[in-house]
Amino acid sequence: MHSVLTQGHLNHRSKRPLKKLVINGGYPLKGTVKISSAKNAALPMMTACILSNQDITLNNVPDLADVKTMNTLLKSMGISINKTLDGSLKLMAAKSNQNMHHMIWSKP
Repeated sequence: MHSVLTQGHLNHRSKRPLKKLVINGGYPLKGTVKISSAKNAALPMMTACILSNQDITLNNVPDLADVKTMNTLLKSMGISINKTLDGSLKLMAAKSNQNMHHMIWSKP
């Protein structure tokens, strides 16, 4: 069995050739792949807890510096955050969220 990285057809958007991985061999591929989490999805969802007065659980949150920075920021705003062993975050709404929600949504 061998693998080859080849040039594929042109990408119609960028007009550059696509690269593809071709695996030749006599065995079908089987198994499962765990999809990794994405900070670009986790960060906005973490931020949204500011607008809620409910507890929020986010699953499969990546253990990255950006997420840790957001944790620090949210904790400074009174949000309680607990991380579980399976990579979930439980964000508990601050009691001050009612006041914060009023400040965000009320007209000046």
